[in-house]
Amino acid sequence: MNAPAKAARISVASVNGLIVDAMMKSGVPANDAAKIAELMVEADLIAPTPMACSGCRMSGHAGAAGVYAALPLKANMIGIYSAVANANHMPLAGGAEPLLGTNPLLTRFHSSGDHHQRG
Repeated sequence: MNAPAKAARISVASVNGLIVDAMMKSGVPANDAAKIAELMVEADLIAPTPMACSGCRMSGHAGAAGVYAALPLKANMIGIYSAVANANHMPLAGGAEPLLGTNPLLTRFHSSGDHHQRG
């Protein structure tokens, strides 16, 4: 990775515009995209604890979800990973028609104490 020697400062307006553009390209209406951008920029500027958010669209696999949910732990943050299947893949117990998606939801966080650790 070729990171620049000195980090560049990006204006609030540029970040806001980037978020609005990304949201609108994902199908979010303009008014909603503007509000989302406003809230994300505000949270980033005033948040006492770092926060990150990422999204993926039209992906076909969530196999490494546990790895991605654990990444924020290194920065003493909580990790949350979720995905929504765009099709039903599994029937209910005893059923014949697929009615359920395979929608993973993972959370990772630090524990205070060792009562959760396995010996």
